[in-house]
Amino acid sequence: MPGLLKGLFRKPILQTYDLEVPADERHLGDIRDFITRAAAEAHFNPNEMNNIKLALDEACSNVIRHAYKGMDPGMIRLRVDRREGELEIFIRDSGKSFEWKKSKTPDLNRYVEIGKRGGLGIWFIRKLMDETEYQTVRGENELRLLKRTREPVPLIAPAHLPETTLPVPFEAAAKPHRFSRVSFKYLFPVTASVAVLVLVIFAYMFTNLAQSLRSEILSNTTELTRQLARDAENYLLKQDDLHLATVVKTLIRTNPKLAYAFILDNSGVIWAHSQTTRLFTTYVPPAGAKLPHGREAARNEIDDPQAGQVHEIAYPIFLGDLRLGTAFVGVREAAIGEEIRKGRRGALIMFLVAMVVSTSGAYFLMTFLVAPIRKLTDGMLAVSQGRLDHQIIIQSNDEFGQIAKVFNDMTRRFNQAQRNLLEQERIQQEMQVAQEIQHTLLPRELPQIEGYDVSSMYRSAKEVGGDYFDFVWVDDNVLGIAVADVSGKGIPGSLVMTMIRTALRLEARNNHNATDVMAKVNNFVTRDMKKGMFVTMFYIILDSRRRIIQYTCAGHNPMILYREETDQIYYLKPRGFPVGIDLPNPDLFQKSLTQETVKLKKGDVLLLYTDGITEAMNPRREQFGEKRLLDLVRQHHDLSAEEFVQKLSEDIARFTEDYPQNDDITCVAIKEKMMADDVQFNLRRKLFYLVERQGVPVREACRHLNVSPTTYYRLKQLRDKYGLRGLKETVQRKDAQMQQLSLEERRQILELIISNPDLGPTRLLQAMSEAGFEVDHLSEKMVYEELKRLRLATREERLAYSEKKKKVD
Repeated sequence: MPGLLKGLFRKPILQTYDLEVPADERHLGDIRDFITRAAAEAHFNPNEMNNIKLALDEACSNVIRHAYKGMDPGMIRLRVDRREGELEIFIRDSGKSFEWKKSKTPDLNRYVEIGKRGGLGIWFIRKLMDETEYQTVRGENELRLLKRTREPVPLIAPAHLPETTLPVPFEAAAKPHRFSRVSFKYLFPVTASVAVLVLVIFAYMFTNLAQSLRSEILSNTTELTRQLARDAENYLLKQDDLHLATVVKTLIRTNPKLAYAFILDNSGVIWAHSQTTRLFTTYVPPAGAKLPHGREAARNEIDDPQAGQVHEIAYPIFLGDLRLGTAFVGVREAAIGEEIRKGRRGALIMFLVAMVVSTSGAYFLMTFLVAPIRKLTDGMLAVSQGRLDHQIIIQSNDEFGQIAKVFNDMTRRFNQAQRNLLEQERIQQEMQVAQEIQHTLLPRELPQIEGYDVSSMYRSAKEVGGDYFDFVWVDDNVLGIAVADVSGKGIPGSLVMTMIRTALRLEARNNHNATDVMAKVNNFVTRDMKKGMFVTMFYIILDSRRRIIQYTCAGHNPMILYREETDQIYYLKPRGFPVGIDLPNPDLFQKSLTQETVKLKKGDVLLLYTDGITEAMNPRREQFGEKRLLDLVRQHHDLSAEEFVQKLSEDIARFTEDYPQNDDITCVAIKEKMMADDVQFNLRRKLFYLVERQGVPVREACRHLNVSPTTYYRLKQLRDKYGLRGLKETVQRKDAQMQQLSLEERRQILELIISNPDLGPTRLLQAMSEAGFEVDHLSEKMVYEELKRLRLATREERLAYSEKKKKVD
């Protein structure tokens, strides 16, 4: 029934898109391009397009990793139906099915606390999409995703909340009767003790009867609404309108005082209503009505065309932490009034004579004495209703005037405290959401690439920063690694991370030019970034076949290179602007970038990191610093990448002494495990294994390993003549020499410049040689390029630097 009704009210399909690709991560780029075209034609904004890409990427990755695990590679079939303002996506596979409905909402606080990665895929998809549904029919699994385009909804309430933020009691129940115990004390000082006792009893009964009856009825109605919400949660999740209608009708039948009851979902559609004519219509709140915030009920007084004045209770429907909709129950004011009248009738008959006699004699005295008390009472009621800016005006210097002054001061302080508390809660919720996004986006597994040992570390700060790192396969043998730091914090920084991740994964595929990838990422995110925000980023490309590392930098910390052979450390930092800066010339960013290459030797270590490491602080406000980091690299370079990262994490934890950090701590370590000749030898052995042991045709084996058939037959002749020795290179490849100076050599040059700024590249080389430095591998050009990096290429620059350093010393 719900599916039939849903189909009747669906918008017509404007266009259908189909795609079928092998279940392989290499085809995720094709899937992203496919959904990008469909979302663009549906006029989705960039943020919504990114959400769709992330959800589809997560869903298809799970199919690839889990559905076909242990089976022959299968296919992924996608169909997208475009309707006005929405995309309906169907992902089908023939692999193992998954118990979608048994997936529970994760404890995100626990995830953040333990730093766990993974396990949030389904939760992530549900958060990004408006509707999700999974089913298995005739051996085929189908995941349905629906996304609607709409204006973004704030994640939390703004700091300037309305005055009615606090629960507001009903006016009739909150407003006290003019007769009270204090009133009697001042109104009848000369009345006989018996008359006073009688009137006090009457006033107490008369005043509290209406209040207690009204409070009881409204409390019962609130409890009925809460029970209706609990009974409806499972049926609303399944969109079972028949059971929802049964629940509502049963409630109305068993409680005749109720005017109506209905249930609506988060989109405002009414799924069940005691007035059947309003089924599946859109709920429009009456003017001035309040909807429930969080898990608390909301009360409203409205005028219903059929039931007259109604007290309406609205209660949110939750399933775990997921809000599904709202339950509404209305009780007639007439029914409440009838109950009150029945109770009052008996009291009035008993005390009517006494009230008439006593009231007429003390009216003027009551007006004079009770007026200040009434003002105080009205002020307290206003505060209880959430009007924290209410002030009591009593023009007197007696006790009532002093009480009013104290009360006004108290409300001002309480108002300010309440605003501060709301702001703290808003910031805390924003930080939590940002942390959830960060942990979801980071890689779950370390990449395995031939010849390289790769490991990473990420430790989130108490105050969320914007650190991000990722591994992207450029092709089967080439891996891209990115480390970035977003300038903003909280949700804005996390959203920028999402855009960076999406852009990088779209642009890095089959793109072996690091600067081109960086420029395209910048073009993707710049127009959507908040003014004043930017991203520093380092991107490197590891080529496992050619054994070359290309890298570029967008204003990020330098990459550290440790050479095991010479025991020297190098800072590698090509020039470039940070990502996301709105430059006057669109081409200026790409022109500012430079791409450099480096070849590693066995045992060399590369370290990419964010400034959260060097700026990590201990309780004495001391920073970890670059020197400690460099010393750690030099002392523990012989460890594996994973062991080195673990050692670095332990040293930072020992230094900071569990002191809360204000920035994330992120690094990626890369270590060379074998030389290029060894990789080439293993590749050739694998080629002969495929052809001679596996029976793979020569042409197909050569295509798989990216070599030509001519090379195969040439190598076969060498192997038949020389054995396995014939597969090895007879001439050693060019040594991986550095084209820049190490940190030690740079320090020596700076010391020489401070003492004698007239020294140029040639004389600097001579002075270094005279000081005992090995300079055979250096050239005047290398020294000159280093001076340019240090902005000391001219004599005037060196002279200014020397004078500045001498003044500091």
